[in-house]
Amino acid sequence: MKKILFATTNQQKFKRLSLLTQTKLVSLSDLKYQIKEPEEIGKDTLDIAILKARHYYSCLKEKMPVLTQDDTLKLQVKPKDDPGSHIKEPVIKKYGQFTDENAIEYYINLVKKYGGYTNVF
Repeated sequence: MKKILFATTNQQKFKRLSLLTQTKLVSLSDLKYQIKEPEEIGKDTLDIAILKARHYYSCLKEKMPVLTQDDTLKLQVKPKDDPGSHIKEPVIKKYGQFTDENAIEYYINLVKKYGGYTNVF
């Protein structure tokens, strides 16, 4: 069976995509070695995803297609609080690691700070 590397350590994201495909998906956590996450230096989410895919492919010991995904948020906040296309940075800075739970908590608090409301599903 052909394998595809889904370049993420986010297990919730990996599980969601695994349900949609019949291909053998491999996560970064499944590799027997670690690949350092590249710096998110792209100008937008598409650029970041392309840079990540190229980085991870170049570091693979066993070559396989690489799938990446990059998310972003659009918030009406003051510029100093706007993460732009780099949504992980402020979460990691505050909590030490990026997880779905930490991101939800961080951005719910940001929305509340600016008088908005949240509807978490």
